[in-house]
Amino acid sequence: MSSKPGFYYLQLETGEISKISQETHNAVMVFTGAHRDAVAYTFITEDDKTMITVGWDRLVCLWDIETGAHLFTFPDVAANRFHVGCLNFEDRILAASDYDANIYIFDIVERKLLHTFKTKSMPWDLCFTVDSKFLLAGSKTGEIDVFDMEKMEYHKVIKAHKTPVPYVSLS
Repeated sequence: MSSKPGFYYLQLETGEISKISQETHNAVMVFTGAHRDAVAYTFITEDDKTMITVGWDRLVCLWDIETGAHLFTFPDVAANRFHVGCLNFEDRILAASDYDANIYIFDIVERKLLHTFKTKSMPWDLCFTVDSKFLLAGSKTGEIDVFDMEKMEYHKVIKAHKTPVPYVSLS
């Protein structure tokens, strides 16, 4: 994931995240001190001020991009390690799924857990609709679960595939 032109972020198994210069390929900053295990996903807000990390240690952390300061860690809510996540287009709502087929919905601005959905099968990918009204979860069963984010409830299942759905995206 890249932020401002000229940088990319490398997630390490130690729980550290390195901000790397594309010009020199050297680390210019290391984000450390919160995660105790590998970071599964890294998200950068559109304003390039905040980095959100989702880790195998079941933690979701917020970081200051400019200083590298750890800003906040959501309480350890996951039943198992996180493996996939997505951030909505308003940079406010984060969805993260664990290996036990739970999807956790976090409000990044208010810094709180909003809801937890239980799915039949572990999601392989998550995607918000552009208007953030729905969350889609693709799975190994070939189904796409659709969740209504305004009502915070299961909406429907799309049974269109006979093979796993490893990626979900909307254009």
